[in-house]
Amino acid sequence: KREYHHLFPDSLLKGDGRMEEGKSYLALNCALITWNTNRNISAKEPLTYLKERAERATLGEAAVRSRLQTHLIPFDELNVGGYAAIGDDTDRAKRIQADYRTFLDRRAAIIRDTIATLV
Repeated sequence: KREYHHLFPDSLLKGDGRMEEGKSYLALNCALITWNTNRNISAKEPLTYLKERAERATLGEAAVRSRLQTHLIPFDELNVGGYAAIGDDTDRAKRIQADYRTFLDRRAAIIRDTIATLV
């Protein structure tokens, strides 16, 4: 009853981010969420959908942060966007790529540290 969700949307990474096919399909960029939530989030940039989820959550941003933490997803590194405001296509692509790399690096570190704690 869950679907894979790209935390950084595939269409954002391949489109404005000018990234190669498949770069968004890394396990670090995925989370299992309900079908309904996946459709509501769709291809929105993380900043947009996190704000919307926080507004809909009973406890606001704290609830969203807590949910993400249970999936080992770093809120601050995911809470990025505003890419449409970057006028230059090359600058926009560089920013998306940099934000994505920062997110992946942080999530990898969190997962690594969690594994080390468990073993």
